[in-house]
Amino acid sequence: MADKLKLSVPGKPEYLGVVRLAVSSAANAAGFAIEDIEDITIAVSEVCTHIFCSSNSSSYEVSCEMGENGMLISIDDMGENEPQELRPCFCLPVTSFFPDVYDPSISMILLNALMDEVDIFSCSGGDVMIRMRKEF
Repeated sequence: MADKLKLSVPGKPEYLGVVRLAVSSAANAAGFAIEDIEDITIAVSEVCTHIFCSSNSSSYEVSCEMGENGMLISIDDMGENEPQELRPCFCLPVTSFFPDVYDPSISMILLNALMDEVDIFSCSGGDVMIRMRKEF
């Protein structure tokens, strides 16, 4: 049976470090090499940053399922959909043609390079869940 870690995180940038630390610790406990732990941490950071910069959710959920073949990470912004003030996030990738517009395709290129599998699920109400898999 796989071990599972689940976090409910306030939709604020101040908690990104907590998520990064928890996910990297879970990846270490699962037996990943340091390079893979860094890839996982960067991918999770990218998704979480996108969620708290462009979602109106007041919280999101992160779950990590550690199995025999690797790790499955799900990040879900289907928390309480209480409107909050969206913050400009200048750290997100932008296009050279439209420097004020975030380009999610750049994030997808990064996620696909770092992880073995990336799936995005859109749900009613604009909620999104991203599921990423990294294998040993």
